[in-house]
Amino acid sequence: MNSITILAALLISLIFHEVCHALALRTIGVPIQAFQIGTPVIYRQNIFSLGLIPFCGGVKADLTGISTIRQVWYYAAGPAGSIVLGFGALLIGIRLDLYLMKLLSIVSLAFGAFNLIPIPPMDGYRLVTLGRQVPYQVQVIWAVAGWTLIAAASLCWSR
Repeated sequence: MNSITILAALLISLIFHEVCHALALRTIGVPIQAFQIGTPVIYRQNIFSLGLIPFCGGVKADLTGISTIRQVWYYAAGPAGSIVLGFGALLIGIRLDLYLMKLLSIVSLAFGAFNLIPIPPMDGYRLVTLGRQVPYQVQVIWAVAGWTLIAAASLCWSR
């Protein structure tokens, strides 16, 4: 596997995921406050930010007063977009026998599913806790427990 190809698939999947969140905000009429790809931020232009390490992202908006169903639409749009991209890339990759599309398929499907895990800061966590105030200490415990479980599962799977 070529590292550049893997990085390209990861970046395409991440950007598409965040664009889906942004499009969802537009459909519900909520202005986007920030659109960020990567961290720490090294470039900023209006609402767009680009970070040094491009493997995380986010779209921020003020959802105060927005109905729960519209918030569900916003939080679910990213993972749903990733899953749709994954299946679309799979069909194209198989039909045209393109390695990048097959890889993009795997990455996007995994990214969409992974984002539905209900641990902070994933979209799954936001969907599960929608409309509820979760104390910060509980969020930290929840995140540590979730990430520890993921790390343990990864270690067991790699053996």
